[in-house]
Amino acid sequence: MAPTLLVARQAAAAPAVDLAANAWTMASTTLVLIMVPGLGYFYSGLSHHKNALVFLHLCMLSLAIVIVQWFLWGFSLSFDPEGGAFIGRGKYLGLTNIGQGE
Repeated sequence: MAPTLLVARQAAAAPAVDLAANAWTMASTTLVLIMVPGLGYFYSGLSHHKNALVFLHLCMLSLAIVIVQWFLWGFSLSFDPEGGAFIGRGKYLGLTNIGQGE
Protein backbone atom coordinates (compact mmCIF):
# COMPACT_ATOMS: atom_id res chain seq x y z
CA MET A 1 0.00 0.00 0.00
CA ALA A 2 1.32 3.45 -0.86
CA PRO A 3 2.41 5.60 2.09
CA THR A 4 0.06 8.44 1.12
CA LEU A 5 -2.96 6.12 1.16
CA LEU A 6 -1.97 4.78 4.55
CA VAL A 7 -1.71 8.30 5.98
CA ALA A 8 -5.07 9.23 4.43
CA ARG A 9 -6.75 6.20 6.03
CA GLN A 10 -5.24 6.95 9.42
CA ALA A 11 -6.33 10.58 9.22
CA ALA A 12 -9.87 9.58 8.26
CA ALA A 13 -10.11 7.14 11.18
CA ALA A 14 -9.13 9.70 13.82
CA PRO A 15 -12.06 10.49 16.13
CA ALA A 16 -13.38 14.03 16.25
CA VAL A 17 -12.78 16.10 19.35
CA ASP A 18 -15.96 17.01 21.21
CA LEU A 19 -15.36 20.62 22.23
CA ALA A 20 -18.46 20.81 24.42
CA ALA A 21 -17.42 17.77 26.45
CA ASN A 22 -13.90 19.17 26.86
CA ALA A 23 -15.25 22.55 27.98
CA TRP A 24 -17.58 20.92 30.51
CA THR A 25 -14.76 18.75 31.88
CA MET A 26 -12.47 21.76 32.31
CA ALA A 27 -15.22 23.82 33.96
CA SER A 28 -16.05 20.97 36.36
CA THR A 29 -12.38 20.48 37.21
CA THR A 30 -11.99 24.18 37.91
CA LEU A 31 -14.99 24.17 40.23
CA VAL A 32 -13.66 21.18 42.15
CA LEU A 33 -10.21 22.75 42.49
CA ILE A 34 -11.85 25.88 43.89
CA MET A 35 -14.08 23.83 46.20
CA VAL A 36 -11.33 21.82 47.93
CA PRO A 37 -9.69 24.74 49.80
CA GLY A 38 -13.18 26.03 50.62
CA LEU A 39 -13.98 22.68 52.19
CA GLY A 40 -10.80 22.98 54.24
CA TYR A 41 -11.85 26.42 55.46
CA PHE A 42 -15.31 25.08 56.29
CA TYR A 43 -13.94 22.23 58.40
CA SER A 44 -11.45 24.63 59.99
CA GLY A 45 -14.32 26.80 61.12
CA LEU A 46 -15.92 23.82 62.82
CA SER A 47 -12.80 22.97 64.80
CA HIS A 48 -10.65 24.77 67.34
CA HIS A 49 -8.51 27.58 65.95
CA LYS A 50 -5.27 25.68 66.64
CA ASN A 51 -6.38 22.86 64.31
CA ALA A 52 -7.38 25.07 61.37
CA LEU A 53 -4.11 24.68 59.47
CA VAL A 54 -4.22 20.90 59.89
CA PHE A 55 -7.62 20.73 58.17
CA LEU A 56 -6.39 22.88 55.30
CA HIS A 57 -3.38 20.61 54.85
CA LEU A 58 -5.53 17.48 54.96
CA CYS A 59 -7.87 18.81 52.27
CA MET A 60 -4.94 19.73 50.01
CA LEU A 61 -3.32 16.35 50.67
CA SER A 62 -6.52 14.57 49.64
CA LEU A 63 -6.58 16.64 46.43
CA ALA A 64 -2.97 15.67 45.68
CA ILE A 65 -3.72 11.97 46.25
CA VAL A 66 -6.73 12.06 43.93
CA ILE A 67 -4.69 13.80 41.20
CA VAL A 68 -1.97 11.13 41.39
CA GLN A 69 -4.56 8.35 41.28
CA TRP A 70 -6.19 9.94 38.23
CA PHE A 71 -2.91 10.02 36.32
CA LEU A 72 -1.90 6.50 37.31
CA TRP A 73 -5.11 4.54 36.68
CA GLY A 74 -8.21 6.76 36.75
CA PHE A 75 -7.93 7.95 33.16
CA SER A 76 -7.49 4.40 31.93
CA LEU A 77 -10.47 3.09 33.85
CA SER A 78 -12.65 5.93 32.59
CA PHE A 79 -11.72 6.25 28.93
CA ASP A 80 -10.47 2.86 27.75
CA PRO A 81 -12.57 2.09 24.64
CA GLU A 82 -11.95 -1.66 24.87
CA GLY A 83 -13.10 -2.08 28.44
CA GLY A 84 -16.39 -3.28 29.81
CA ALA A 85 -19.61 -1.32 30.09
CA PHE A 86 -18.64 0.46 33.31
CA ILE A 87 -14.88 0.18 33.74
CA GLY A 88 -11.85 0.01 31.47
CA ARG A 89 -9.27 -2.71 31.35
CA GLY A 90 -6.14 -0.64 31.91
CA LYS A 91 -4.84 0.09 28.43
CA TYR A 92 -3.80 3.64 29.39
CA LEU A 93 -2.28 2.95 32.82
CA GLY A 94 0.12 5.72 33.72
CA LEU A 95 -1.10 7.71 30.68
CA THR A 96 0.76 5.44 28.27
CA ASN A 97 -0.41 4.72 24.71
CA ILE A 98 -2.44 7.95 24.52
CA GLY A 99 -2.58 9.48 21.06
CA GLN A 100 -1.14 6.44 19.36
CA GLY A 101 -2.99 4.57 16.62
CA GLU A 102 -5.75 2.35 17.93
